[in-house]
Amino acid sequence: MPDISVVINAYRRKNFVKEAIISAVLQNVPKNRYEVILVTDLNDSELNDIVAPYGHVIHYPNEKGGAMYAKGIAEASGKIIAFLDDDDMFIQGKLKRVLEAYESSRLLGLYRHTVTFVNDKGRPLIAPDTQATTLRERFIKPVSTLALSYSLLGKLMVKLGPTRRLIKDTVAVLPPHIYTKNLEREAKMFTREEKERAIRYLAEEVHKVRPDLYDPLYWLGFNSSSITALREPLLSYLDTISRFYYAQDNAYILIFLASNYGLVHEPLKLTLYRVHGHQVMFRHGNDTAFERKACNEYFELKRLVEELRLESLIDIDRTEASGVRPICDGSFTWAR
Repeated sequence: MPDISVVINAYRRKNFVKEAIISAVLQNVPKNRYEVILVTDLNDSELNDIVAPYGHVIHYPNEKGGAMYAKGIAEASGKIIAFLDDDDMFIQGKLKRVLEAYESSRLLGLYRHTVTFVNDKGRPLIAPDTQATTLRERFIKPVSTLALSYSLLGKLMVKLGPTRRLIKDTVAVLPPHIYTKNLEREAKMFTREEKERAIRYLAEEVHKVRPDLYDPLYWLGFNSSSITALREPLLSYLDTISRFYYAQDNAYILIFLASNYGLVHEPLKLTLYRVHGHQVMFRHGNDTAFERKACNEYFELKRLVEELRLESLIDIDRTEASGVRPICDGSFTWAR
């Protein structure tokens, strides 16, 4: 029986899933210690062949990412679940570090880490506040009279035509709304008291980055591919997890905050997080289907916090998920 089950969720997106699978199967731990389970609506013999020596494929078309992950959790053999979205990749040492973390503490329930942001081609992205300096050094330094701010640089990139393409190909810039998503410090919380102190501290720290939020989930609940969790506690919440389209990573954090197990975050970049044009984020828009899903996530997170009696720690109305609340109030039936 393997120690770790890597569960990969792939729904309607074929562009990157092969790379995700390969990153999971080429881990530097003994092959008998992990398995790979691909949960997908794709019928692709090549993907099946890649997975076959390491695990199996579950054909399960469901637009709710949480439902697909729940299906994988239910059929997994490992005591630890390592989640992997179809557009992300593990670095080779990911599972080795996960095993070390769980072997160091019998009370560890959920382990997470930071990510390296990459573009659709897998190239690392730089933070927006370094963009002007980098471009000045590479392209504009000879023109000493030209001073560039980030906002001006953004305008120039829109107007430069062919030069804009050169700049964008040479310097890949991380979108401002996402570059603060890495928690660059260690966090360990095992007792109730430790969890309360850590959650309140992280909420205050997020408020410094985003004055509109008091949201520890801003960091802790970011990106399923950065999270591993004990399988056994999750089995009691498969129905709950199945109700989420994309905020199941938040649900994992809430479940273990309410449990007797500990949570550990390490500032180790063990996953490549791909930033591209087909991701789902909490945002406003004119897309009724998206609004319906976003409202669903907000209400389901609010319900889960109440069910787990975490209201004193997490106020969903002050989290990033609540950004859609103005279009959802009084619409719980519609939003589901």
